[in-house]
Amino acid sequence: MNMKTPFTIEELNHYLDVERLYRVIYPGKICSKFDWLYAQNPAGNAQVFVTRDNATGEVVAALVIMPMRVWFFDREIRVGQAIDGMVHPEYRNRHLFNSLFKEVFQQIQKRYEFLLGFPNQAALGSELRAGWKRIGSFFTYSLPLKPTAARLCQHRFLGAPASLVLSPLLTLYHKFHLSRVDVSGAELQLSDLTDLNADALFAKLKQRHPIATIRDSDFISWRFRKVPESNYVTLQYSLDGQPRGYFVVKGNKGSAEIIDLSIGQDLIDQQRSLKLLIEFCHAAGYRAIHFIVSESSYCCPALKKMGFIRRKADSSIIMWPISEAVSRINIEDCFITIADTDWI
Repeated sequence: MNMKTPFTIEELNHYLDVERLYRVIYPGKICSKFDWLYAQNPAGNAQVFVTRDNATGEVVAALVIMPMRVWFFDREIRVGQAIDGMVHPEYRNRHLFNSLFKEVFQQIQKRYEFLLGFPNQAALGSELRAGWKRIGSFFTYSLPLKPTAARLCQHRFLGAPASLVLSPLLTLYHKFHLSRVDVSGAELQLSDLTDLNADALFAKLKQRHPIATIRDSDFISWRFRKVPESNYVTLQYSLDGQPRGYFVVKGNKGSAEIIDLSIGQDLIDQQRSLKLLIEFCHAAGYRAIHFIVSESSYCCPALKKMGFIRRKADSSIIMWPISEAVSRINIEDCFITIADTDWI
């Protein structure tokens, strides 16, 4: 340990110090993601970088680079996602994180072709000033299933009258969108997704979006079946007995949040599968369905046709180009969902 400087930057071969720092910053939060995310990822082990206070020996800042297998037009490339950037509350405003990122970049630039990040709007400005490039946004698509999903219906005094008014209107709204879609021969069933031909589904996806995380059987197994502390529901969509796609849904405060989907390239087929999902979520008692997805994703027209409303831009998608070949990414070429960003 270098005692001539107050802080030392290190790359660790374990994640225990990062987990301890995480629990200091988020006290009381139960989270068992670390082994699953850092050590079981089929794309490779995460790189763990920390800043250590030489006086105390404690880790006071951290940045983790998680490898991703990404299809980039006609080839597979390695991409690093910057996650779990943290600074101990007692050490903030000392530019520790900027120094840490500068050192990390020097060590990883030969390993990845670009870095990917998903800052919220509050953090976006500082990221752009640091040299990141914004390539697009996430948007939330929402479909209310019950009047209680509306904010007005949650009002202490106006809630009951508003529900009485909105309930029949919402029923008509759903009938209008659902009645136009014939689901003869189509099924949506609970499944562990082991019967899916993941390679065939991904081949169709990359025809529309040639930049996407490789969603093969290893990714699906790790991301959706092995994830700890999750209330995911995995649903397989079939037409005439043949598997055609899937949905991954998580319950969140009474609503259904779509984590990921693969529902083909045909608009009619997408509408069929979405109708079955809406009926499933309605029967399960969810108040609404929400889906956060990158703009211009192939599924967005089908979502709109089935009554989903594009609400707002939730966060930005940024990149740090390392290879010149990836310096000009068009967001329309990308398919990114919460499955690529939300690590519990």
